[in-house]
Amino acid sequence: MLPERWRAALPVVAAVAVVAVLSLVTVTVMSSFGDDGDDRAFVDADSSTTTTTEATTRRTPPRPTTTTTRPEPEVLGETTEREPGADPAPAPGSPSGGQAAPTSPATPGPAPVVPPGPAPTPPPAPTPTSPPTTVCRNSTDPSGGEFSWSPEPGPYDVEVFVVSAPGGATVGDPVTFAVDYIDPAGLGAEGACLNWWTSDPAVVNTSSCNAVATSCDRTGPHDPPPPSRDRIALEQTIVFETPGEHVVRIGGNIATHLLDGCESPYRNTFTRTFTIVVD
Repeated sequence: MLPERWRAALPVVAAVAVVAVLSLVTVTVMSSFGDDGDDRAFVDADSSTTTTTEATTRRTPPRPTTTTTRPEPEVLGETTEREPGADPAPAPGSPSGGQAAPTSPATPGPAPVVPPGPAPTPPPAPTPTSPPTTVCRNSTDPSGGEFSWSPEPGPYDVEVFVVSAPGGATVGDPVTFAVDYIDPAGLGAEGACLNWWTSDPAVVNTSSCNAVATSCDRTGPHDPPPPSRDRIALEQTIVFETPGEHVVRIGGNIATHLLDGCESPYRNTFTRTFTIVVD
């Protein structure tokens, strides 16, 4: 038999044991749902009597779900039917509306370095060609070009022959000087211009020139005529008025032009000098 005071304490010990068991069960249940700050366990115990422990577990109710409905796009003149829950049709010009979305221009990177290749070979220079020439020789055709002698005769000395050259004279008496020369242009040549000159101041010097026809119908290159051996005679009579030694000179140019008016290929000059003593 237990003492009286132990029997009186049995209800309290039993209540404590029940509370401990319930607390262990409550902690286990709460651990299964997670540690939520809104879950609370309340245990009421009456230390004087046998107490029925009630464990109440409360959880935070789930938050209401808010659904937002976007208005359908209004298309003028056209009605678009879609199934419920389908996404609205893409607006024209959008990336999924059938047109490509604008893209930003790409920034060009550095140009690739290309090593220089061999220099191109220049094309061959065109071969110069001479313009076509018109065969026009010994002609009077105006298309023949400027008249010329081809070939031109080389330089030569005029042949002069002394016919008469007195070495002395008397004041007031006439004396005659005469020479012949050969003109390769022939007797019919024109333009000869000759003069007689003396150192006696009282004597008038004379000169003479043949007329020249300047018209020439020849064109282009022409063969020169063969040189003539014709002799041209020149004669001059002089009356000295001053005694002493005097110089007499004859000279000038032979014919300059042919009979047809074209320039002579044999034009040339000559001079001859004589000395005379006058008493």
